[in-house]
Amino acid sequence: MPSLLARFAENVFWMARYLERAESLARIIDASYTYARGRELGPETLELADIYGEGDGFSEADKLGETALEYYILDRDNLTSIASAVASAQQNARSVRHLTSTEFWTQLNIFHNYMVSLTPKDVSLDERSRVCAQIKLHCQMIEGIAEGTLLRGEAWRLYQLGKYIERADQSTRM
Repeated sequence: MPSLLARFAENVFWMARYLERAESLARIIDASYTYARGRELGPETLELADIYGEGDGFSEADKLGETALEYYILDRDNLTSIASAVASAQQNARSVRHLTSTEFWTQLNIFHNYMVSLTPKDVSLDERSRVCAQIKLHCQMIEGIAEGTLLRGEAWRLYQLGKYIERADQSTRM
């Protein structure tokens, strides 16, 4: 069996981590803001910032509520945002395109285009749950396609390793 080139191995590993990160963050955002219904807006944002190690400089008024949703969902300059994770997953997938199926690549591009099309209005507090559900659905579709189409070789093992390391990392943050 031929060995996977180190750069391809790294790309598969990080592609899986970024996809897992996007789904996990969507779940955390949805749960945090659902739990906060009926309370004053703000504490859930600070809890979210603490989870991602941004608690110290995040208590500014402009980072609360809907602005925080934009920051964690849409802001590609924020390396912990969902949009940034999806863009990074796509970039990593591009370099290992030959290792993935057409369905995987197509679904990842649909997901990326969905994230690019979102506007601040789309991630308002009223729409947050719907958007998070869509993000989770895209991630689960990609995961299902990966499960069904990736060859069970080194790339598969690295994909699994990346996914489960990210899952463990997200669990320890909680």
